[in-house]
Amino acid sequence: MSTTIRGLSGLLFVVLAGCAAFDKGRVDPRVASQIWVSKMDPPPGCEFLGAVKGTSPLGPLEEAHGDVVRNAVLRGGNYVAVDLVERPVLVGLGGYVVNGRLFACPTPAAPTQAAAAPAVKSQVPGDAVPRSCEPDCAAGFTCQLGACIAAPAPQAAAPAN
Repeated sequence: MSTTIRGLSGLLFVVLAGCAAFDKGRVDPRVASQIWVSKMDPPPGCEFLGAVKGTSPLGPLEEAHGDVVRNAVLRGGNYVAVDLVERPVLVGLGGYVVNGRLFACPTPAAPTQAAAAPAVKSQVPGDAVPRSCEPDCAAGFTCQLGACIAAPAPQAAAPAN
């Protein structure tokens, strides 16, 4: 019986440790609000810090966006130029990956007036400001957080009895 209890307690430890591995921590919303995420290049005078990535293995795009903002804060940048938003799918499950370039700008990064698409200021969950895609997304794509992503495949309707 003691072997069973030790085995179950060991399994419980492994499960709890595995769940802790997914906790990425939180960023103060006041700090996160200083990060600009845009599809455009940064304004002149910004220093390139390197590539930055945000992921949500099984979650929505907002989680990947939050992760890229968190990584930008941790690396000392304040402007992310998004290059690619991916949605890898494995066995019907999939999250999002946001790839971009991180910059440190000397002043709060504001979009230049000459740019065609507006920069989108980072939002913490719960903000009510909608984000739009400029120009509109192509057929088969939908706008989420200012980025065009592939629309989910339509589900076939069940036959009526």
